[in-house]
Formats: sequence, C-alpha cells, structure tokens
Amino acid sequence: MAGEDQATAAAGTPPAAKDAAPAVAPATKLPLPAVVAIYVVAVLAAAVLVERVLVPWADAKTSSAPTVAAAPAESRARESKHGGEGGGGREMGDVYVIEDLVVNPAESGGMRYVAASVGLRSANPTFIEDMKSREAPIKDALIRILGSKNVDQLADIKARESMRGEILTEVDRLIPDQRVDAVYFTRFVLQ
Repeated sequence: MAGEDQATAAAGTPPAAKDAAPAVAPATKLPLPAVVAIYVVAVLAAAVLVERVLVPWADAKTSSAPTVAAAPAESRARESKHGGEGGGGREMGDVYVIEDLVVNPAESGGMRYVAASVGLRSANPTFIEDMKSREAPIKDALIRILGSKNVDQLADIKARESMRGEILTEVDRLIPDQRVDAVYFTRFVLQ
C-alpha cells in the first residue's frame, strides 16, 4: 500500500483523487468583441424574424379580419394604382397608393422606424396618370412629413389624423391641378 501511495504521488495524482469524479474543466471566458458580435447577430436575426415573419403574419391576420370598409378600399387602391377603374366608379374616385415608405421617426436616433403605404384619392379622371408622373416629389413629401414626427406622434391616433390633413395640404400644394379628396394609410407599422 505504501508503494501504491508513492507511485500515485510520483505520477502527480493525490491519493484521494483517484477515487473522486473527474474534474470539470474551468469555463473559458469569451473576449468582449466576440460577445458583442454574438449579441449583434442575435439582434439582427430577431429583426429579420420580425420583419419577414411576424409583420407579414400580423398584416395577414388584420387584413383577413372581417372589416366592412378596409378590405374593399385596399383592393380598390391596388387596382387603381395599376390603371383599374377602382372598383367603385368615378363617384368615389380612384386611389393611387404609394407603397413601402420606410422612415426613421424624429428623435429616434435611427433605432425605430415606421413602414407605411399611403393612398391618395381623387375623382379627377386623369388622377392616376398624373400621379405616375409626379410620384417622386409626392414620395419625398411623405417621407419628409413622416420623418418629422416623433414616435409618440406616430403612435397617437389623433396625431395621425392631423398628419392626414398635413399630407393632404402638401399634396395639394405639389399638384394643384389635381384635387385630392382623401388620404388613407393602407399600411402603417411602427417598430
């Protein structure tokens, strides 16, 4: 037995350790840049998940809900943008939709965004053709108006209603020969 203890001592293993469970390797610490990189990848993956999966899913849920006015207006807007009659004749007017506006709200530091599509309605028979040729300055005005609002203003329904009036005034200023009757938010997502 004494020879055994000397053999284990010579091998570098203490006598009590030969019967004990194997030791667990100490945890290695990741360097700070690796931790930051992992965090950034996780945040970007979450953002992609929200934008590509959850937002379309939520849009599908809300658009499939039984609403009386929203579904026909949206389908009329899409038809009108592509030169259709608007589904309702001239008494309602045609709706031209400017889609997929993505803007950072004021005072958000680029950490938040609003994704919107805006429909403009007019009873003028040449409205759709005129809008096609003037879409760039109208888009610019919409981006400027949406970008001038902070997150609280964009989230507030009453402030959104006053923003409709602001958009209507600006569009009428840019295209005075077309009378825009209404402004619709056909998509409005605040993240």
